[in-house]
Amino acid sequence: QALWTEMDLAPLPPREMSAWAGQLLRLREKTGQGEELRETANTLALNRDAQRQHLIRALMVCGQPQPQPQPQNEPQTPTLRPLLEHAESCLSAIERSASLRAGLEKDVAELEETTRLLGRELARTEKALAAWTTEWAVLMRELGLDDQTTPGEVSDHLQSIADGLRLVDDAKQIEIRIQAIEREAEDFERDVQALLLRLAPNLAGRPVDEAIHQLTSQLTEQRAAKSRLDELNKQLRQAEKEARDAEAELHAADAVLSELCRQAGCDSVDQLEVIERRFLEQRALTEELREVERELIDSGDGLSLEGLETEAAEVDRDQVLAEINALDQRIDRELNPQRGVIFEQKLVAEQQFQAMAGSDEASALAEQAQQTLSEVRAHAERYIRLRLAARLLRDEIEAFRRKHRDPILTQASRYFSKLTCASLSGVETDFDESDQPVLVGVRPNGERLRVEAMSTGTRDQLYLALRLAALDHYAESAEPLPLIVDDILIQFDDDRSRATLDALAEFSSKTQVILFTHHERVADEARRLERASERVFVHALA
Repeated sequence: QALWTEMDLAPLPPREMSAWAGQLLRLREKTGQGEELRETANTLALNRDAQRQHLIRALMVCGQPQPQPQPQNEPQTPTLRPLLEHAESCLSAIERSASLRAGLEKDVAELEETTRLLGRELARTEKALAAWTTEWAVLMRELGLDDQTTPGEVSDHLQSIADGLRLVDDAKQIEIRIQAIEREAEDFERDVQALLLRLAPNLAGRPVDEAIHQLTSQLTEQRAAKSRLDELNKQLRQAEKEARDAEAELHAADAVLSELCRQAGCDSVDQLEVIERRFLEQRALTEELREVERELIDSGDGLSLEGLETEAAEVDRDQVLAEINALDQRIDRELNPQRGVIFEQKLVAEQQFQAMAGSDEASALAEQAQQTLSEVRAHAERYIRLRLAARLLRDEIEAFRRKHRDPILTQASRYFSKLTCASLSGVETDFDESDQPVLVGVRPNGERLRVEAMSTGTRDQLYLALRLAALDHYAESAEPLPLIVDDILIQFDDDRSRATLDALAEFSSKTQVILFTHHERVADEARRLERASERVFVHALA
């Protein structure tokens, strides 16, 4: 307490006052540091003002404007940063100007050197031009032209001279050819006259053209006559051959007729026809007689023909005819109706007998039928088992195929569904009657449609879907190629045409698609697509 009385303070316990004393010492140190910092700040302010003055003078020397003064609402303590930034920007501009000046000075030096070289080249060229002008004047005088004639005019003049010389050479060649042709014509005329003296003396002495025309006409007539003669000779040879064949046949026929006459015992061929007709009548009557004799023997109660003749000789013919008439009447009146009834009863009895008793053949057939039925039943059971196993195997194959489905088929199903407006939801593989894999279309209800049952337009859409899917798959591993199609919408209705155009527009994001058509309707539908402004360009070809 005595220590603290001079401080005019009410001290706390020693522990707290010890901390207070430490804080006091730190404050004293900071107070001393503040004085030092104020001195340093004053020194820096003086240095800053001096640097500002140096920068201002330097800017004035460089002719650079000073920075704008600070606004009135800000403190007026001068700072070095704005002036320094201004000076740095001025320095950068000066350095750029210096660099530009150095480049321009270098360019000027190069241009001066180029000018010096070009001056030397110009002097040499002017000297060469003077020499060439002298030579040109001499040459023009030799050609008979004016000294001021330009090279182009001289070139045209020389070309004219060359053309004239070439025409002269051509004329000489033509004259030589004309002379050769005339010699050939004279030789030809001599040959023609010699030929006329040998072949047509009546034409000798006539003009060659007329004689040749007459010879050509005669040659044409002779050729026609020769063709006609060859044809007549051919017909003559054919006629002679036919005549020889006919003569041979005639000799053979005469020999046959002579033999027939000998066998028939006649003197002439004319009697053979009568003999042949009588022979045919005799053979017909003999056959009829034999048929009658067979009937008589069959109905003669075992008697021979001689016995029947003896018995018939003892019977009165008129009485027999009367009995026959009476029997015929009785047969028609009584026996024929009974015969029909009995015949029907016989048929019914035979049917009933066959149904009730049967024969050995019927028993064998019944046994064979039972055996066949057993075999059919066994085969049917085996067929059912095999069909069921085949169905289960096919279902497992289908499940495996769907699990490991070809990406092309998947993409084709997507395109096919879009092209057919969801009338067919996709493409699957199936098996035909020979268990060969085939493509089928699948309806939304699961029904499968074979390709042969599809319409022409649907088959075209299936092919296009497969084609687009294959191109998709190809583009994944190679550079895509443009797709060019020609009037593929002929078999499509309006809805499927729009769907196809939309699919092609979508496919055009992967490669270029070119569609040729001569239907304006297709172009109008393409213009109305949703992405027509981005993907569709319509161009009409004349």
